[in-house]
Parts: sequence; structure tokens; C-alpha cells
Amino acid sequence: MRTDIWSFGCIVSEILQAVLREEQGDKSESTILFEGSYCFPVSPKQNENKEFVVSSREQLIKIMEVLDPEGETLGRSYFDRPDMHDFYKFCATQVKGGKKSNLKSLHKGISTEWYQLLDGCLQMDPSTRFNF
Repeated sequence: MRTDIWSFGCIVSEILQAVLREEQGDKSESTILFEGSYCFPVSPKQNENKEFVVSSREQLIKIMEVLDPEGETLGRSYFDRPDMHDFYKFCATQVKGGKKSNLKSLHKGISTEWYQLLDGCLQMDPSTRFNF
């Protein structure tokens, strides 16, 4: 049996960000890596034209703003339900003006080893994500 460690990666990211802020004397509040509040399949709604209507707080959009996944490829291979694939592609188009950060820019100053751990834990495709 494989254990997925996505959540572990999120926690490590937030701890590393806190340590980096402390080292820099930054007293700002903690940063949540993927601060969203809605998640498919619970949240999506469609209007009369069958277009998705989502909040700017959609969890998947928040994740895409950081991880920049390859929507078309991952959507086809990962999601087995057509509505999930369509929703994934739609969210990829909603990332604000191509505004994307990435794990490296959010964790400036961490070692290569820490970055590799985060990157391995936070792969969108579970088949490529670290597990044990």
C-alpha cells in the first residue's frame, strides 16, 4: 500500500516559509501555501450555457498558480471523469493573467535538498509524487 504525502509537502512548505521569515526578521503572519476555500466536485456550478462559474478562491486555481501543471496532459491522464477533466482545463484558464509563482520563488534561500523534497511531495500527478 502506498501512502501519499501531498499534505506533508504543504506542511513542510509552511514551516520552511516561517523559518525563512524568522531568519529575515520578517514579522508578518504565516503564509498558507494553497489558500483556497472551495474544491471540486463540491463547489463547481454551471450557468445556463454550461460554463463553469467558480470563485477566485477555488482550491485548484490556487494550486495551479504555484505549481503550473500541464493542464491538458495531466487532465487527460489523471482524471477519469469527463466533468473533472473539463473543470481542470477550465481552472487552468482562470489562473490570473498568467500570474504564477513557483516553489522556488516562494522559498528563496532554501537548499537544493529542501527544494527537491518539496517538489517531490507536491507533484500534481500522484503517480509522480513521492510516496512511501
